[in-house]
Amino acid sequence: MLWRFRASIVAALVLCLPLPLLASTLNSQAEWHSTIRLQLQRRIEVPPEIHDATSDLMVQVRIEVLSSGAIEAVTLAKSSGNVGVDNATLAMIRRAGRLPAFTPDMAPDKQIVMLPVRYVVEKSDIALPPSSPAPVKPTRKNAPR
Repeated sequence: MLWRFRASIVAALVLCLPLPLLASTLNSQAEWHSTIRLQLQRRIEVPPEIHDATSDLMVQVRIEVLSSGAIEAVTLAKSSGNVGVDNATLAMIRRAGRLPAFTPDMAPDKQIVMLPVRYVVEKSDIALPPSSPAPVKPTRKNAPR
């Protein structure tokens, strides 16, 4: 069976608390949210572990961010039910590196970001060509007369 996989991230981040960004270039918490959402989205790839999936998978990731933009912790808030996909998603977020520092209008404490990641599994639009029947070997019973 051929499957085509694509990863997509839910359009909005669910934020438990306000989050940080590059104060030098970003002026507001809203700009920070947009920037980190894009930065994290660019890090999400289709993990090889998804190839065994037969339906869409949703992972909820909890990210603790320090005021400097450093990611302190990345944990699983809700599992997709597939341990391999969960672990691959956490690893991708950890590799994101430093996020922008908090903006002046943000609290200086550690912030928590809840990031939903949805992997959509679609059937392939490409159909397999029909296999040709095996050639029949002439025998006495089916030989032309």
